[in-house]
Amino acid sequence: MNPRTTPGKPGAARPHLTPEAERLLAAQADATAAPAAAPGTPSHPFAGRSVLHVDEIARHLRVTRQHVTHWIDDGSLAAINVNSDPNKRNRWRIPLESYQAFLKARSV
Repeated sequence: MNPRTTPGKPGAARPHLTPEAERLLAAQADATAAPAAAPGTPSHPFAGRSVLHVDEIARHLRVTRQHVTHWIDDGSLAAINVNSDPNKRNRWRIPLESYQAFLKARSV
């Protein structure tokens, strides 16, 4: 198959399709697209969540885990250690409200 007519490639020309086939492809694309947020619904990536993990915040801000734990250690980002054994590694959970306040303070 010619790479210029490979179906499914973004920006690739499609082979000759009937109008009915075009309509079906468009309907399928609409069905698989992410649903739009309802008006008044928060559009942040953690909608519906109350607690976040260090790794999630690191990925969202495109920083390392160490950056996030440093912010926790210096008090910039409020977090809860859910590890019951103080001799083991910390397991931080960050309340969504704390994360939002951190972002607002940093103007991210």
